[in-house]
Amino acid sequence: MRRHHTVAITLALACAAGFATGAVPDADPRRRPPGRGALPLPSQSPGDLDSGRLLVASRNLASPIFGESVILLLEHGEAGAMGVIVNRPTDAPLSELLPSFEALGRRPDRAWFGGPVGLGSAFLLLIRTRSPPDGAREIIDGVHASGEPDALRALLAVEGSIFRGYIGYAGWGPSQLEGEMARRDWWVMRGDAATTFTDDPARLWSELITHCEGVQTRYRAEP
Repeated sequence: MRRHHTVAITLALACAAGFATGAVPDADPRRRPPGRGALPLPSQSPGDLDSGRLLVASRNLASPIFGESVILLLEHGEAGAMGVIVNRPTDAPLSELLPSFEALGRRPDRAWFGGPVGLGSAFLLLIRTRSPPDGAREIIDGVHASGEPDALRALLAVEGSIFRGYIGYAGWGPSQLEGEMARRDWWVMRGDAATTFTDDPARLWSELITHCEGVQTRYRAEP
């Protein structure tokens, strides 16, 4: 897996960042519930973009940041899109980035690089639970997102809470992601909790891109 940020850089950018309250946008009432539209197979159609989808970088995406990345879309609409890269862990302990949360020192959590936007100001949580803290927003079944400090405090008060903390996020302006999809920079597939919280981020992209390309090959081979 590519590692774009050293511990020193991550610490320098994130230590003073705290949380970006409200960084997870309010849901657009005009769009479908998150990640619940029909998408049985991986796609390269812009029409399949939606909150709760996974973006899988195609092999021809040569970006030093987004190459070989897997992104969970948190929001997609007329104003643009945002998400977090789910296969870029850093070596930085989360307890060092957020020293005011003393309970983090008793956990092994490390920070994750969510994307290049808001590196000095945005901290987001993805939470794997069916009983989310107040204010957390459902992204896909069993996965919620929050940018609130109180959400982290609530999670730390419950032994065994499963969450990941992301520094920065990926963002696109109006129609920008659709343009990248038209260039076939990305595959889009339905998201799920197990993939989002993979235990093997180093292999995630290779497994998903192999799956996407295999589905395409089988589809083209059908009479």
